[in-house]
Parts: sequence; structure tokens; C-alpha cells
Amino acid sequence: MNFKLDYNDIKNIPEISGIYFITNTLDNKIYAGSAVNIRKRLSDHFKNLKGNKHHSKHLQHAFNKY
Repeated sequence: MNFKLDYNDIKNIPEISGIYFITNTLDNKIYAGSAVNIRKRLSDHFKNLKGNKHHSKHLQHAFNKY
């Protein structure tokens, strides 16, 4: 499955395991990850990004910048 979404669309993702990508559409840089529950993992990513507490300094910087 392939989804293009923003934070408000996370509730539409099925609770499935797999590989996911977070893409910066301005510079096409990609953050890749895997999870047992992709919906929960993406929710955690966006929660941490919005709180300026993400473990990836590169992803956090891009989120803050764009």
C-alpha cells in the first residue's frame, strides 16, 4: 500500500506492520523506518516532531525549517 498523507490523515492508516517513508516534498529527502504498527509509529513521529523532541536531528531540523 502507498499513502500520501499529513498528520491529520494518520487515523486512516490501517494498523499493519511494514516499512514506511517520510518524504520531504521540497527536497525529496526520505526518512525510512519499519514498525509493527505503522499507524502508531507515524503518530509517535509527528507527536515528537511537533514537540521538537524527535530522535533524528536531521528530520527534526527539516520539519522545523519547512
